[in-house]
Amino acid sequence: MRALVKFARLPWRDRGLVARAFLSLSLIRAGLMLMPFQTLRGAVCGSGRRPRAVNPAYRPDTAKIAWAVAAANRILHGDCLPLALAAELMLRHYGYPAELKIGAGRDPGGTFIAHAWVESEGQVVIGDFELGKYAELVHAAPGAGGPSAGKL
Repeated sequence: MRALVKFARLPWRDRGLVARAFLSLSLIRAGLMLMPFQTLRGAVCGSGRRPRAVNPAYRPDTAKIAWAVAAANRILHGDCLPLALAAELMLRHYGYPAELKIGAGRDPGGTFIAHAWVESEGQVVIGDFELGKYAELVHAAPGAGGPSAGKL
């Protein structure tokens, strides 16, 4: 109930952004359960489609997009992969370049760990969590249908 009250108190543009992030994250989580990753990636990236033109007056900055996706994730309690895919989708929707990155490593106990994050114009937008622990395995190039060559 507190989340609804907080949502209702947001400015209308922020409510719209959080609602779009919530829908994106929900659909991506369902998509990850129902289809292969590469099929979902193609849908998220739009198979090389050009970013749509967005009126600058209504274009949130990358930090605001990351905030909205993180807010939606606090309700849905998702893992880093759906979170990163939703952020990538939202960034592309608003005309920003976005690069999904997936890395792996080992925790201090030797257990395998993996993480997904998104960068835009060289800056981590979402998933900036102890990235030094992870070696980049996959740089999921948009429109390429799979990981970039030489990054595996």
